[in-house]
Amino acid sequence: MERMAVEQLVAWKESPYRKPLMLKGVRQVGKTWLLKEFGRRCYDNIAYFNIPLFMVDQTARIMGLALKKI
Repeated sequence: MERMAVEQLVAWKESPYRKPLMLKGVRQVGKTWLLKEFGRRCYDNIAYFNIPLFMVDQTARIMGLALKKI
């Protein structure tokens, strides 16, 4: 499961059509670990923002983004 999730994030990173990444889901399933691990493996520097869920949904609507659950 871990490997598949990281591979999906790598595919997102390599896509020329990628949009901003907003990962959301239920509590305590490893979202923070996954993003930090992906950042450690694939980038020299990372910035991590923990935004309340209501702000994520509102921001996505304003920007016209479709949220993808992984």
